[in-house]
Amino acid sequence: MADVDKWETFLNGDSLKQQLVSRYIYEHLFVSHLYFDDQSYDDKHKPVFFNLVRSRTAPGTPIDIIGTRRPYDDPGVKRVYYRFQQVRETIVDKTHMPYALNNAKMSRYNALFYAPTYTVSALPGYAPELAANPMEASVSCR
Repeated sequence: MADVDKWETFLNGDSLKQQLVSRYIYEHLFVSHLYFDDQSYDDKHKPVFFNLVRSRTAPGTPIDIIGTRRPYDDPGVKRVYYRFQQVRETIVDKTHMPYALNNAKMSRYNALFYAPTYTVSALPGYAPELAANPMEASVSCR
């Protein structure tokens, strides 16, 4: 699972900028069924998909899911880790939104979120009126 490790490393950086970007990515991909181009099939030739989840535990340890109603609800912990959990339930077409994660996507995220020069001095809070509005949340980080 080299791709899972690579993406979990990418999403769990320690800087405030990295944490903000990871939160933004999570809040947009949490409903997707994620897959990696070179690991998209298991030994039975079935596609392998993952959910991006918030966890109390860092990569390399078992996932301890932070369950909330909305992706921008207060996680109740000081540090959130973004982890990939394999989808084991039957996937139905109605809710299946596959999204590829690959080197090109990581390069694009780097170009969009890390190449521009900006400083994050604080992470936005989780108050519903702030967290539900990405424009307000991003302004509160300055």
